Amino acid sequence: MGKISRQIQMGNVYVALVGEQIVGTMRVSLRGQRGVIERLAVRQDFRDRRIGTMMVNYAENLLDHMNATCIEIEVYSNLEYQGTFYKNLGYGEIRRLVRRGEEIIVMFKDLNEPEVEEEPPL
Repeated sequence: MGKISRQIQMGNVYVALVGEQIVGTMRVSLRGQRGVIERLAVRQDFRDRRIGTMMVNYAENLLDHMNATCIEIEVYSNLEYQGTFYKNLGYGEIRRLVRRGEEIIVMFKDLNEPEVEEEPPL
């Protein structure tokens, strides 16, 4: 995981550490065959170092080994950069809902779909 020296699991909560500092956190759970990643956050002063991407990849691997068929993530619509982040990781928007007056975008990724590989140039 590069600069992240280790991850600590406490139930379904995972933290990313750089040295002894907690720099990221997320919850990962399995509901039936649907994996759920919640509350993923990276400290602002540690963003743009691929820590969030590594955390999502870790969660996807974990959920795949738990036999999840898909993954859902909820994103607050007022944080547009989060939606872009997850789209770049292969997630698509499936619905919007309102919770406590805030719009939530529910994003989805099918783990059973093979990844599309680009054709090598001739």
